[in-house]
Amino acid sequence: MRDTSQAVGLVDARNQNWADFRVFVQQFGAQICKLVNAATGASGAANIEPAGKYYLYTLYKLTVGSQAFDIQYFRPGSSLSDLAFNRLSGMMKVGQDDQLFQRHIGFIDEHMILIAQANGGPALSEKIATDSVDAWSRALGRWHGAISQKAPRRTASGTMYNYLRHLYRGEKHDVDEHRDFLQSLPVLEEVLVNTNSRLSHYTCLSDGQVCLTKPTAFRMMPLAWGLLESGLALSKRFPDHIEQIVDGLVQGWAEGGGQSNWEHATFREIVKVFCTIEPDTRHIHESHLAQGYLDAFNSTRGREEPRVELAFQSPHFDVKLKQPTKTAIKALRSRLIDIQCAPQIVEAEGQRPDAPIEPKVRSAAQSNPSNALGALCGACSGYCCQFGLQNHAYLKASDLAAFSETRPDLDHEGIADAYIDKIKSRHARNGCLFQGSKGCSLPRDMRSQTCNAYLCGSARQVLANEARLQKSKARVLFVAGSKGAPTLWSDTKTKPLSGA
Repeated sequence: MRDTSQAVGLVDARNQNWADFRVFVQQFGAQICKLVNAATGASGAANIEPAGKYYLYTLYKLTVGSQAFDIQYFRPGSSLSDLAFNRLSGMMKVGQDDQLFQRHIGFIDEHMILIAQANGGPALSEKIATDSVDAWSRALGRWHGAISQKAPRRTASGTMYNYLRHLYRGEKHDVDEHRDFLQSLPVLEEVLVNTNSRLSHYTCLSDGQVCLTKPTAFRMMPLAWGLLESGLALSKRFPDHIEQIVDGLVQGWAEGGGQSNWEHATFREIVKVFCTIEPDTRHIHESHLAQGYLDAFNSTRGREEPRVELAFQSPHFDVKLKQPTKTAIKALRSRLIDIQCAPQIVEAEGQRPDAPIEPKVRSAAQSNPSNALGALCGACSGYCCQFGLQNHAYLKASDLAAFSETRPDLDHEGIADAYIDKIKSRHARNGCLFQGSKGCSLPRDMRSQTCNAYLCGSARQVLANEARLQKSKARVLFVAGSKGAPTLWSDTKTKPLSGA
């Protein structure tokens, strides 16, 4: 629902060096090797190889002599990367003594680079089996119990039902079956926990313990939430061993020093609830859901009919229009004037300071991404835009300053009014004031840099297949949400499908 070509240009420009392996080695290779040598004494031939690229960081493998190290280089210019880097570096430090993480060698703070010594153990996903599920469940329980004693905390409110229903988003009928029980459990405290429950992210140590080697998702959640997520992951793999998993996790949690606000029997019941509910299909890994639609659609094709080659799942926002309220418009106008008159307000509210205004230069290729990206955003209907209501369209002082350069005749109030004039008579209910039936009512040069640059995970997947889409004009299936009607895209045309 926005100009996606602008987003492509900004993302490419900001992350050019971040994604370039040779640039990384030239800039940081020698510095990293010095840190490793100083911390471990490792010496000899050094070699760095790329080992994977994720949304928030790129992973490299370093070998110095016979020793191996993992290097995480976080994406620059991203507030999410800043948060993940700071949380991860802090957690790795507090968990060193108990070998909860790989040995923390050092970091290059200004460039968000973390260095850890690889322990070389087998992944838990490869080691665990039906005859050892109880032992490794206990080991996971001990890990979560131990880290819970070291993690930062803050006060909270609500119940376990609130978190499970709205954050975890289990299937409604499964969650509501336990509603009375979950509503009786108050959440008084949140703890920074690992919410990435993939068993492949843990390695098995020789003493029967586990070590988190790919710590990527730390969030403030109710105490023991990470343990509950691990229970879900184990039960999905070993559905016939739920009782063993629950007993192992609870026993391990206590052995690791974990505590809870509930009696033992209540705590065990909470773990069991997590192990038995079904996750909402909207949150099944998008590639699995989209592939299922693709296979189902192709199975209905005749022998001579073309097949769909790619499938993508997008979020979906059910756009229902309403008249914007005078209160919301007044609040937006006041905000736009305030951030021009006193940009420091932005910093006082906890946001990042505005970056210098940069010319928005785009190459011809960046100005013409495949039509598939536009089709994806059309199927989505602006899921990302809905959050613009409480965030004032993500507009900052730098965005307004850039627009004011094109309208030197306007003062601060005039700039604000120019934006207010772009609000239509009806906008998306619970969505951004500029989000209408045909997308964003703001022209490209008036939108925030945040809106122009943002790419959701689905959009990044489309861009990753950009060359293939433009070269072969592959037929693509888009699935908007888990229950939205699939949309078939072929070349420049889209049409809804029935019965796919």
